[in-house]
Parts: sequence; structure tokens; C-alpha cells
Amino acid sequence: MTLSSIGDLARSFTLRNQTTQLKAELEQRSQEVTTGRIRDIGRAVRGDFTALTALDATLARLDAFKSVTTEAALSTQAMQSALAIVSDMSGKLGSALFSVTGPGNPTSVDAVAKDALAQFQSAVATFNARVGDRSLFAGTETRAPALAPADVILDAVVAAAASATTAQGVAAAVDAWFASPAGYAAVAYTGGPALSPVTVAEGETVPLDATAADAAVRDTLKGLALAAMLDRGTLGGNAAQRAELAKTAGAVLLEAADARGALAARIGTAQERTANAATRNMAEATALQIARIGIVSADPYEAATALTEAESQLDTLYAVTARLSRLSLANYL
Repeated sequence: MTLSSIGDLARSFTLRNQTTQLKAELEQRSQEVTTGRIRDIGRAVRGDFTALTALDATLARLDAFKSVTTEAALSTQAMQSALAIVSDMSGKLGSALFSVTGPGNPTSVDAVAKDALAQFQSAVATFNARVGDRSLFAGTETRAPALAPADVILDAVVAAAASATTAQGVAAAVDAWFASPAGYAAVAYTGGPALSPVTVAEGETVPLDATAADAAVRDTLKGLALAAMLDRGTLGGNAAQRAELAKTAGAVLLEAADARGALAARIGTAQERTANAATRNMAEATALQIARIGIVSADPYEAATALTEAESQLDTLYAVTARLSRLSLANYL
């Protein structure tokens, strides 16, 4: 008869090895039960990570789009708010300027001129607004203000019309300055070219190209500057011409309302497209996350069953180890 046996040291090593394996299995199953996720994903996908990698890549891309759409939504909303503020003040001031009634009431011209100066300064500050440390209307120069300080712009406008002696002459000089590349574009506008369209979804871009160089902003500031010049003494001593210039400024502001409305509509279109893209991206991300969970999630029943089995095996191994540790030659005999 052939007898086979293993020594105590070998048996001890074998028991320790089995204990370590069962403890690792128990830890894995406990984690799967508590988290609901498979710990060994490689085994779950049988070594083929193609689908999981594709899902993760798409989710990462959608997360990047989320950042872009969030920033675009904030920028366009801030632009709309800025335009609404300037449009409201321009409409009210335009009506007040247009209603100035001739040379018989120079006091009313002086009063509305002071208000116009304050509104001009406020409009410049509004178009210099920033969101997230990015200038809204400065195009590619996002770290710079869109417009020069109000006093710098107004000084240049007053200097351009210094030789004019009539309201018509002042209006023509100011109009030429705002249209000249060496005037508004060089002195007042301190931003850069319009931003390139931003990608908000796969294969879809949205233009965010509104700047303070747009005609709507330029014409509005022109009307405000014409009125603010009156507070700087333009056409001083000629009440009739000052009243005429006030009416001209009011007409310019009221006529610019259509351009401001068109600019607001353009920004509104970008807002809507950005919101739609964000909604589609969110829906796609939700669907992909559900698909990913289906791959990496552990079956609750299977995980609980495996945990119970691992616990039972470990208890049995401990019992066997304890029994073997009590064996002795005396007991055997």
C-alpha cells in the first residue's frame, strides 16, 4: 500500500494560501454587494473593452460640450441683459431728446444733456461687462474691455466736431468719426475680431459673434454721444442749434432701435440653439450612462449568493484549520 502525505509546513502554507484567496473573494463580493458595481470589469467584459472604451470616450466628449454650452448660455444671457439695459435707457432718452421744444427753453436742453452724459457713461460700462472674467463684447480680446473709457471716447468725438457751428455740421462730423476706421474703430473699440463659432454638439456650431463694433452698438453710442456733447459745451451760446442737436441725437437713438432689436434676435437665436444642443447632449449622456451601468453593474442576487458562499467556505476553512491544529500523535494513537 502506498501512503502519501504532506508535511506540517506545507499544510500550513496551503491553508494560508486558501485563506488569503477566500478573504480576497469575500472582500470582492462584499464590495460588489455594497456598491452594486462589478469589481473585476475585465472578467465581466471577457477582456473586450471596446464597447466600454467607446462609451467612456463619448461621455467625456459630452462632458466637454456641457462646459461649452454652459459658458455660451451664460454669455448670451448676459449679452441680452446688457442690450436690454441699453435699449431701455436709449428709448427713454431718445423720446426726451426728441421732445425738446426749440430755443425758448434752453434749461430743458441743459437738463437732458446732463442725463445724456450719465447715460453715455452707463452704456459704455454696460458694453464693457464681463462674465467669468471674459469680456462680453470684445470679440477675441476676451481679457480686454470692449470699449475705451467713456471720457476718452467723448473727448475724441468733441474734438472731431470742434469746428462745426451748426447742429447739422456737428452731426455730420460725428457721423463721419463713427464711420471712419481712424475714429470709432481705432479709438473707441478696443476689442478684437468676432469670436469663431463654438462647437456645442457633435457636428454643430453656434456663432457668438456679437461685439461692440456692431452697427447696433455703434449707432446707439453715436446717438448718446451727440446728446452728451451738449453737456461739454458744444454749440454753446446758440440755443436754437443746441435744441436742434438734441432732437437729432434723439432721432439717432430711436432709429437705432431696429438695429438693436436685430442684434438681440441674433443673440437670441444663438441662445436657443445652445439650449437645444445642451438638452440633446444631456439626453444622450443619460442614455450612455445607463448603458455603461448595464455593463459594469453587478447582479444583486448573484453578488449576494457569491458573498454567502464565500463566507461559508471561509467558515469551513477556519473550522478545518482549528481541527488540524489540535492533531497530535498521542491523539492519533
